[in-house]
Amino acid sequence: MQFDVTVSTLRDRVCMTAAMLVLEPIFEADLPPEQYAYRPGRNAQQAVGRIIGQLTGSDSLSPL
Repeated sequence: MQFDVTVSTLRDRVCMTAAMLVLEPIFEADLPPEQYAYRPGRNAQQAVGRIIGQLTGSDSLSPL
């Protein structure tokens, strides 16, 4: 029984990864550059740095 669960889990992970590889570039192209959530290569620290930069008038993307 445990083998059946493992095979099903592996199959699900393979399907999810394949779907992500196909869908991610499609949706990534449509997102505006201001959005940072759940995007590859972006994180909360970059978003905070951008906000600080806009508030202080600087071009710095690094948080304080």
